Amino acid sequence: MNLQDVPVVKIDSDDGNKFIVAVVRDEDGEKKLVVRANQKCRYHFEIEDQLREEIYGTGMGAYAIGGGRITVNAEAKTINIWGESTGFGKEPGRTWTVATLQEAFPEFVVSESAP
Repeated sequence: MNLQDVPVVKIDSDDGNKFIVAVVRDEDGEKKLVVRANQKCRYHFEIEDQLREEIYGTGMGAYAIGGGRITVNAEAKTINIWGESTGFGKEPGRTWTVATLQEAFPEFVVSESAP
């Protein structure tokens, strides 16, 4: 696996989740921003840990730069993000997060607002 193989967006399920935006860096110092969400994780740092497991053994590293909450409603075809991570804060460039989710899920309406 190399940096290009790391998916930009990976959300494990529908319903309410916590999400993070993280930087993945390869051995040459090249970087990529990614979004990860996991309903089973109670804390944002657990999502960061899962991302590190995802790239384990590749020579790449990852660290969260922020996050919040996300709700995916497959029936209504909506994705809503809001809030911030207690440990990581709100990611810089929430506009990037919304645009990236919109690109990953073009059939959905993606917004930032409290539910």
